[in-house]
Amino acid sequence: MKRRQGGYTLETAKGAIDSDIVINAAGAWAPAVAGLFGQSLYICPERHEAIVIHLDQPLDYTMPMVMDLVNGQGSGLNFRHEKRDELIAEIHKVGSRVPEDPDNYNDQCEEGSKVRLAELLLDRLPELPGARLGRGWAGLYPISADHRPLVGPIDPSEPTLVTAAGAGGYGIQLGPVIGQMAADWALHGAPVSAPGTEILAPTTGRNAPPGSSD
Repeated sequence: MKRRQGGYTLETAKGAIDSDIVINAAGAWAPAVAGLFGQSLYICPERHEAIVIHLDQPLDYTMPMVMDLVNGQGSGLNFRHEKRDELIAEIHKVGSRVPEDPDNYNDQCEEGSKVRLAELLLDRLPELPGARLGRGWAGLYPISADHRPLVGPIDPSEPTLVTAAGAGGYGIQLGPVIGQMAADWALHGAPVSAPGTEILAPTTGRNAPPGSSD
């Protein structure tokens, strides 16, 4: 990455790209991207596992997204329909918050996790027809210190370098509004489409190592 007059030049495996504005929405890799620009972004990559649940026959309704977690209380089990005869399930809570290396972590679902998830599903959905565990995998949740997204410039003096990170596993739900906020910051210098969301800007107080705001 190189700063140039009026923008940036990004070096990629497929060549250089000139850009007037850069939005860092790299998820668990967002701190590394920020580092390329000489900035510090505090995001903890937290490992989570998910499993496909195969059904012998399709349900006669669409399974809503269900999560057993309210204000940090509950098992953390969540599940939803993926296909007519498949659910995806995971446990939102984790036993360890040790940061993972996005470039070198175990992306497979461990056997102990499959057993625990099966137990929780049997308790929550005892009459689920012919449910069988399918393939599993692990991914990373990018977690901010206060568990809320960081959207806006890290350095107010560089408003064309915008961060959109730290959605903590809720990116699929929050993506549309985070994208609009990031565009607003880039084009207008403030999240004009969603007044009040300036509180999600990565200020010095919020952009801090996880645990420092406890």
